[in-house]
Amino acid sequence: MLMQTALIRALAFFCLLALTTASADEAGKTKAPVRVGVTDSPPFSYQAPDGSWTGLTVTLWEDIARSLGLEYEVYPTTVSGLLDSLREGDLDIGAAALVVTSEREEFMNFSHTFLSGGLSVATRAAEQSLFLAIIERLVTWQFVAAVGGLALLLAGIGFLVWLAERRGNAEQFGGSTVEGIGSGFWWSAVTMTTVGYGDKAPVTVPGRFIGLCWMFASILLISVFTGAIASALTVSTIAPRISSFNDLHRARVGVVAGSQAENFLTHEGIAHRAYPGTRAGLRAVAAGELDGFVNDASLLRYFVRNEFPGDIIVLDNEFRIGFHAIGLRRGFPLQDEINLELLRVTESDSWQPTVRRFIGSER
Repeated sequence: MLMQTALIRALAFFCLLALTTASADEAGKTKAPVRVGVTDSPPFSYQAPDGSWTGLTVTLWEDIARSLGLEYEVYPTTVSGLLDSLREGDLDIGAAALVVTSEREEFMNFSHTFLSGGLSVATRAAEQSLFLAIIERLVTWQFVAAVGGLALLLAGIGFLVWLAERRGNAEQFGGSTVEGIGSGFWWSAVTMTTVGYGDKAPVTVPGRFIGLCWMFASILLISVFTGAIASALTVSTIAPRISSFNDLHRARVGVVAGSQAENFLTHEGIAHRAYPGTRAGLRAVAAGELDGFVNDASLLRYFVRNEFPGDIIVLDNEFRIGFHAIGLRRGFPLQDEINLELLRVTESDSWQPTVRRFIGSER
């Protein structure tokens, strides 16, 4: 009887101990400070003038933490540093401009998404006068080579006419060799341009045959050359360095190190330079070191609107559409609770005004 009583007491003690430990673990889930990583990625996360961190993702996290009664500590870092910390478990939450990708899902978790968006390109607005724009288009190796080739062709035709006319028409194509070829060059030029001064004209049969062939050839040649010049001079006073995604393959392009944009350009085989943040990349664009900078369209528009108005423009077309979410380390115990509160916040009447406050009216 005494042994049964002792056994019952021992079992009761261990059950009470297990319940106490479980309660402590459950309390630790909600009371231990949550380590939240942020990056300088406005309008999703950035430091306000008073030193506090704000932004669309940060505000969303604050609402969730308030509803769940969570205490948290903020740890500023870079995009690549944030991803590495979530991978290693040094941070619990990533409240920044994080887009859900399969590569990131391999080492971290995501909350429900709360905003869609795509990549775009920021490029320098080439503000210049029409005269300077024309000079810039004309002074190229391609244009100089075309003019040089045309001059050689005129000289060749002039040489043939001189050979045909130098004896039978010495009055117009005679003189020294240089003078004769010069006369032939002049005749071929005025014939091609249909100016027709009439001061020189072939009179021999071979000379007139060459002249007839050159007249018909000149009609085609002058049309092609005029079209090339017109195309080169078709400029506007404000023209972007990059006008579409296809231009990235031949441009100097920058991205944020470790970002979705870097993974995308690498996958597409587009050469690029990595920068620690969006601001650094846009400064390189403004300085002429880059032709374009690829990042989330909302981030680019925020920086351009607030720091580079008139110097940089963001293309309207977006590509590689993605979805923003809060990042969580693998095994974080409150993912379900966070997702539930996130849905409650984004379904509330105050969410759209919050989005417009940070993202702007363009969305």
